[in-house]
Amino acid sequence: MISGSSAVTHDPGSGPRGGTTTKDGVDVAAGSGGEQSAPARAGIGGLGFALVCLVVAATVSCVFEVAYLFARLPGFGPIASIPFPIAALVAAVLNTVMVAEARKWSSATLVHAFPVLVWLLTFVCLFFGPGANMPVPPSGRGLLFLVCGLGAPLLWGQFRKLRALEGELAAKGS
Repeated sequence: MISGSSAVTHDPGSGPRGGTTTKDGVDVAAGSGGEQSAPARAGIGGLGFALVCLVVAATVSCVFEVAYLFARLPGFGPIASIPFPIAALVAAVLNTVMVAEARKWSSATLVHAFPVLVWLLTFVCLFFGPGANMPVPPSGRGLLFLVCGLGAPLLWGQFRKLRALEGELAAKGS
């Protein structure tokens, strides 16, 4: 067997749904052709550790994104440099990834929103700035950064819910 791969035990009834289980504890639905189902939910210790990791990731990502909020593309010849919203794009992607990771640990909506709430709290703290500094400007850049950082994970979550609803309606219709 290759190191790091998961061995499948074929013990009926060993998984929570009566299917088979891999060495990693992931259920394989009976008769699914080897496709893995959603991972089993973690205990309180695992969830706590995951939330601490997501808090650190959300805080650090927001600080670094704010550091690059004023990034500009260099000018070519007589053209001046051009503002480039790389921080807003990175915020949209990283916050969506953090929400997706939080979904793996719990089905509670508060846990899903936790990384984005921590990111928002960090954003607000940076907006008011330490010692009257304002690293996040009250301008279009700051607004774009906020909208991308909050809007992308929200839209991703809504699209997931719509796809699940479509799947349920298609299953009922067949």
